[in-house]
Amino acid sequence: AKHAFETVDALAPNGVGALLGIPEDWTFEIDGGRLHRELVLENKALFGSVNSNVEQYEAAKDRLAAFPDWFTDALVTGVYDPDDADAAFETGDDVIKTVVEFDTP
Repeated sequence: AKHAFETVDALAPNGVGALLGIPEDWTFEIDGGRLHRELVLENKALFGSVNSNVEQYEAAKDRLAAFPDWFTDALVTGVYDPDDADAAFETGDDVIKTVVEFDTP
């Protein structure tokens, strides 16, 4: 789907985009040369996954929760509501990982 390739533009250098789920067919044009250069010269990567399930996401959440607070506080430098999602893609020397939080427990 088109959004998968738009993800490359949104990534910072050395960024990794995760593509999850299976989209419907969608025909569109893309500049393959520009895409290739962006991936190689900016060291960007995309990967896809259909193998994760709820139990695996819960296990990852539990594992992250087991780390000391200082670790996750230092790693996650911004948490945003869906209405402020654009801010999650802003770059800066102090930005490491940002999160768009759709729901809280």
